[in-house]
Order: sequence, then C-alpha cells, then structure tokens
Amino acid sequence: MYLCVEDSSGGLVINGQWSVWDPWSSCSVTCDGGTQQRVRRCDDPAPQNGGSECVGVSSEGRPCDQWACPDCSRTCPPGGHLDPDCSVCQCDSDVIEGRVTDRQTSLPLADVNIFTVGREWSAAAVSGRDGRFTLSGVCVSGLRLTARKDGYESATQEYVVIAGSSVSVVMYKLGEYIVIGEYIVSVVMYKLGEYVVSVVTYKLGESSYKLGSTHQCGHVQSEYVVSVVMYKLGEYVVNVVTYKLGQYVISVVTYKLGQYVVNVVTYKLEKPMFSMEPRSTAGFVGGKVRFSCQATAEPDVTQYDWFKDGHIIRSDVVGGSGNSGSVYEVANVKADDVGHYVCRAVSLGGKIFSRVASLVVKDASATDTCDKSPLDLSVTLPPTCKVTIDGTKVSSVNVGRCSHVPCVTRTSSDSEGLCCVPSSMRQLQVECDGFSYEVNQVASCECARCDDNKKVTVTGRASSGGADVTDVHVLYDDVIYDVTNSQFLFEATPRAGVIVFQVKSSSFMPRLVTLDVNEGVAQVYVEVSLVARPSPDVVDAATGAKLQVVTPGMSSAVSVTIPPGAFNDKNGDPVSGNVNVFLSISDPRLPDGLDSASGQFTFQDSEGDTRLLKTFGVVTLLAEDTNGNEVYLSGKATMTLNTDAMGLTVGESVSLWVIDGASGTWRKTVDMMTGSRRRRRRQVSMGSTLTGQTAIPRNVPVVNCDVPVPRPFCFVAVYVYFGSDFSVPMPGERVTATGFDSETGVASFQNTATTDQNGRACLFVACGTKYLLKMFSRGGITVHPTHSLPVGFPFANVFNGVTFTTTPPANQADYANGPVFINQEFSSACPATTQFFFKFGVVLTRPSLYGSLNAGPGWYPDQPAEAPACAYLVVLNLPNVGTTSHRTYSC
Repeated sequence: MYLCVEDSSGGLVINGQWSVWDPWSSCSVTCDGGTQQRVRRCDDPAPQNGGSECVGVSSEGRPCDQWACPDCSRTCPPGGHLDPDCSVCQCDSDVIEGRVTDRQTSLPLADVNIFTVGREWSAAAVSGRDGRFTLSGVCVSGLRLTARKDGYESATQEYVVIAGSSVSVVMYKLGEYIVIGEYIVSVVMYKLGEYVVSVVTYKLGESSYKLGSTHQCGHVQSEYVVSVVMYKLGEYVVNVVTYKLGQYVISVVTYKLGQYVVNVVTYKLEKPMFSMEPRSTAGFVGGKVRFSCQATAEPDVTQYDWFKDGHIIRSDVVGGSGNSGSVYEVANVKADDVGHYVCRAVSLGGKIFSRVASLVVKDASATDTCDKSPLDLSVTLPPTCKVTIDGTKVSSVNVGRCSHVPCVTRTSSDSEGLCCVPSSMRQLQVECDGFSYEVNQVASCECARCDDNKKVTVTGRASSGGADVTDVHVLYDDVIYDVTNSQFLFEATPRAGVIVFQVKSSSFMPRLVTLDVNEGVAQVYVEVSLVARPSPDVVDAATGAKLQVVTPGMSSAVSVTIPPGAFNDKNGDPVSGNVNVFLSISDPRLPDGLDSASGQFTFQDSEGDTRLLKTFGVVTLLAEDTNGNEVYLSGKATMTLNTDAMGLTVGESVSLWVIDGASGTWRKTVDMMTGSRRRRRRQVSMGSTLTGQTAIPRNVPVVNCDVPVPRPFCFVAVYVYFGSDFSVPMPGERVTATGFDSETGVASFQNTATTDQNGRACLFVACGTKYLLKMFSRGGITVHPTHSLPVGFPFANVFNGVTFTTTPPANQADYANGPVFINQEFSSACPATTQFFFKFGVVLTRPSLYGSLNAGPGWYPDQPAEAPACAYLVVLNLPNVGTTSHRTYSC
C-alpha cells in the first residue's frame, strides 16, 4: 500500500513499496532443525523525488527440517535391518500400496511426495496420475509416512505391530485419548482372541452407532465419544477414520488383514476468507470506537494484522482454532484518529486484506454522527407538472435524501443496525394538467434504527451473442436456481464484500461470476455472457490427446495436451473408453472476447495486496463420458501458447493461473517456459511457444495465461444515474473497464465494479493504458455527452460506453480530484471528495420497477418512458362523489 504526493518542484513524489517476497531458500540442514531465509526489495516502486523508504524488514527467516537425524542405534522390528545410512528399517517382504486423494473433490492427487520418518529429506515414492503409489521393502511396523504436495496440508500415517497383530495410530500417540492442537487423537487396533478391535475417538455428537455383524460399545470420555468396533479376522475390512474438530476429514486408513493398503486424504491450502469485516463508522472526541474482523481458512488463521492508512499498527497472534477473530479498539478518540483501517488475516494458505473501514471523528458536542442536512436528490417532474419553490414554478424538485451510512449515537455502543435516515419530512404540492399530487421532501436526517439486512438480491440475465439464453441454471452456495426466460433471481450473503456464483448449462460452457457488493446495497443486477459449447473432441481416455482451442475466424493460439489415463468420474475412479472434451477460450484478440471470462483479473500477492493481471486467454475445459455424465481431469494437462498468434511482447513472463471458486480471484500454479528442457526460459522471445503443466480444478475447470501487472496502479471514478437527465444515483449496477495493450491493441485487461448506494463505482485499472468503460443494464444506456471531467481531459463516447487513456500526468495535482487516480492506496482509491467522474444513465422503461420502495423517486400518470420508478401514485376514482382523489405513497 502506498500514496503519492506532490513535491515543491512539481514532480511526483512516490513513496517506496516492497516487492513480493522471493521464494524461501533451501534449508540450512537436512535434519535436527535448520533455518530458511527469504528477502524482498524496496523497488515496487522505488522511492522517487524524495519519497519515503519502505517501512518494515527486508528479510525474514523460519525454522525448517525439524525432524530427527538418523539414529544408527535404533532397533528394527523382527526380520528387518537398517539401511546403510540408518534412516529406514528394511523388510524385504513388506509392501505398502497407497492412494492420495483431495478431500474437497475426492479426486486422486498426482505428484504427491511420500516420505518416511527418519528420511524426510528424500521422497520414498511419488503418486502417479491415478494418485497411487507403492512402497516396497520398508518395514511396516513402526513406519510413519508423510504425504506432501505444494499448496496442500501434509497428511501422516503411522503403523505399529504388537504380538503379531496390526495396531494403527493415526498422527497421534498409541493407546491414549488426547488432543494435539485441534485434532481428535486416538485410533487403536489390537488383537482380542480371534477378533481385531478398533477403538475410534470422535467429537461428541459426531459418532454413529450401528448394530449388526460387528460387536460395538461406546462411552463418553470428556467431550469425546469412544466407540469400540470388533471385526472378525480374515473376513472384514477394517476402516479407521480420524476427524478434525468440526466437519473436516483429515485421513482415512483402510487395512486388509495380511496386506497393507493406505488411503491418504489431504486437503488444499486455502487463503483466508472474511466472514466479518471492519465497518466504516464515526466516533466522538474522547469516546471509543471498535473495529472487528474474522476469517476462516484451511488450515486456520494464525494471525490478524491491523493497518491505518497503509501502515501496520498491531498484530494479534491467534491461539486455538483461530475462529475468534480480532478486535482493534481506538480508545479516547482524537481528531487525528481519522483515517482508513484495514484488517489482514494470515494463515498457512496465505494472506488477505479486508475491505477498508473509514473512521470519521465528530466533535464532543454532537449527539450522533449523522449529518443533519440532507444530501441533494433532484427529480424531474412529469410533463406539464410544476412545483412552486420560493414563489417560482419549476419542473424539477430537490426531494433530498439521507446517506443511509452506518452511524452511532451517544447512547449506542456501536453502529450495528443504525444508519442515517430521515427524521422529518415536508410535503410539496405538484400541479399538473388535469391532476395534482404531493411529493415528500426530506427536511433533516438522524441516526436511528434501519433495515440492516445483510442479504443482497442478485438479479440478472443470461445471454450469448446478445440473444437470451434459457437452458441454464445458477449455482450459489451449493443451491441450484433455475433461470426463467433468461432471467434469474436469488438472495446471497456477501463474503468479504464479494458474491461468487456459477452459471451452468447443457448447451453452454460454464462460467464463474464475481460480484463486488458495497455496504448498504440491497440489489445487484448482472448481465452474464455465455459461450456456446463447441463441437466436442472425442478422446480415448487410455491414450489422451493434443487438442487445439479454436477461436472462430482466427488462428489457434492455445493447445491443451491431455495425458493418458487422466480422466476420473465423480467418485475418483478411472474412466475408460471415449470422453467428449469441450474446449473454449475467452480470447483477448476479440474486442469483446473477455466479456465471457470467469472471475476478475486480479490476484492476492504474498502480502495479501490485490494486484492486476494482464491476460492472454482464459481456457475452459469440460469433459463428459458417452452417457453425458461429467468427468474430471486428474493429474496435469500441458498448455501451449503461441506467442506470435497471441501478440505477446518480448520479455514478458507468462504463468498459468487457476481460479479460486470461493473468492473469484486467480492463483498461480506454474510459470510457462520456452526453449529446450536443458535451456528453459520464462521470458517470451520472438517466434516461440510457451508451455506449462497444471492441474485443472474440478469445481471451476478454467485456466488463465497471465502476466502480473507492475505497479503503479490507477483507479477510475464512475457515477451511474437513473434516466437520461442523470439526476438520481443508481446503486447495484455493474460497470466494466476493458483495457487494450498499447503495442498490440489486444484487449488484455478487464475488471468490473458495482455501484454503491450513491451510484459510485471505483474501477481498478492499469496505468498508461487505453480503456473502454461500458455498461450492461436491464434498460437502455445513456452516456453523458460531456461527463464531469477536467477541462481538456481527452475522451470519446461510443455506443454504450466511453474510451480514454489512463496516462499518468506530469503533475499529480492535475488529477487530484479525478476521474483517474494514480498511486493511491488501494483501499481508498477513489475518495468521497471526487469532483470529476465518468457518467452513465440507465433508462428503465415501463413497466419495469427497480428494487423496492426505496429505490428511486416515483411513478406518475402519463409517465415518460425514461422516468425512474420508486414511489407509487394511487389514483382513486369515486363515482358517487364525482371527483378524483390522488394520494402519493413516497419511498
């Protein structure tokens, strides 16, 4: 995070910003505990024109290789002997066959390294494409295996043999009921006469009891239920399951008497996701303000960091489950506590920042934190209608509005459930030809109880090539919502300010949609553009194939190579026979090629900062067996990118990225390479191809060829209004910014933003780039003829948008008030004081009604087609009286 200011000479003062951390160095030793180091540099950007140096350390270390060194005095089990380096007990007749699967998808995991205790610096086996591995000649008794894979939590199995019987201890001590960390501890098997007894410890409430061919008993010890299950020797398979506290399966071990079969279930490391974020608020001088945040992760959050205006102010190391969250309290509030506060959650899976929370400080004499004077809200009256203001008849009226932002009072402990709402109204009489009615005008505002529903109504339309699509459904939070006449509607709860859902169809390629939602917005509208399924490539699952990804009317720039035996069904079992493979690409060479791409083109770096991506194509792969059942790709596919066809610039380093189905952001899997295996290079050269191997996620089968965009970044301010007169702010509308490469003209950048309750959107864009701002709405789009721009700001209006260039000015003060903000702290990129912005009008035609009763200014008799809708005018015809009464129900 960084800010820029202007120095006295007029040059741009740029404060230094840290680069991302380099990879960790190799461990200093191979056993008994060593250290690793990594470094970063203050050059992203470096300080310029007197800017400040970076705050913090440039290097850090961590412990590594904590396992014990080989012990040559150790005793091996009967029939075994130590290998020459004393690291492993060897038993020539023992064989272990295993399989590694992903807990979340049940699919096998390839390229998982299997280590034995005592030799944890060198893998004893590696899982194949089917997730299976074999370990021969290693004594099973006393053996502990550890499975490791980058991006996944390690899983461990341990075996002991006592008196000729098999005894299993999964990750914990033999024969003890204990808890280490937050895992349930003990699974013990031993021989009882001719029976094997399996003792499994569960969390209270999770145990199930079955009566049948096995004898089972149970008792409660502390908060755990202990179940004892007896299986007959030689006839039954013994399944031992260990559960993590909560709901997650850590490991599953299956034994057959006389043979050892290991099933290792591990899970992918996931970055934290906020379930509660700090909220913007206000405080009184001398009072107290609290900000709270809470996040979940796999594994759990270990630390929360708090920042004010981009500088760290506190770190909280979390004990136990990490689910308690963190609270930052500003005691004895002072005027200089005003600023932007951000929470960062840290886990083994990564770091992520919350949305910004702004603090406003009020004088000690104030009774609440709301501005008493209402904001302006000008409404154009219907034709022939006038209202008298200060003796003058006018055709528009300022009905006023309150900000509806969270607030606090002297008697409230926090802002939960309180916001700025009207405290008094005045009625204005509107006279029209043939009828009259009243309009309510907000006179003052106060802090009071308001509708603080956290749910957001998502409405939208599915289309392809501009035509409605009906053969689709929406998948959100594991619930399927049908699409009726191309329209869909569902309720969602934003997580970390984001709603993520998928649109699927038997006729179209799947797409993941990411919506950012601002606080206070109750409804969001989204147009979802889909790509029709192409004709499938028929692939023999046993042999695999190399397939071209086709862009109609253009040369193919991407191919996908599927290895032999790579397909599995939903249960993780191998698929045989023919498979229909559907491949599509969101091709940036097409002007609207990215409109159908999944997610946002952003990612979180190692410090949790949001960064931009420049894309060279987003590939979607869908596979079905001959019966139409979906099948999934295990192992790794090889992606090949033709650099000339896609217009890559010499020197660019391209990587493959997969999308996080929970957050809608991208995660790098591998750098693409060019050249021979002995002389691999990451950077692009002329006339080359780039290749990279990556797994394709089961839930969102999408791969992106991208380059991270270097700092500095830019931000663009946009306002969206009801109607062609641009008078009423419109929340919940999406604005899209598409950026074009300066050398090739390819549409390599795209991001979207949703307007807040004041109709404002702030889009994250690349600097020095030509952009097209456009909207897709339920009604017509009107682009303001001149917008609200500084004198001389270059732009050009097009059909439903506007083009301009985010060229950094020579003097930061030139754009201090917008519409383009450069080198701003990400969390406060477009300040509330923005004076210049691009303007769009959304024209709703009758009989459309946007949202609920608080969405806009009103309906009227003889309403013009572009008039927005909010208040209802009820016309009562009373035949016995001979007159007509008019009553307005205002929002």
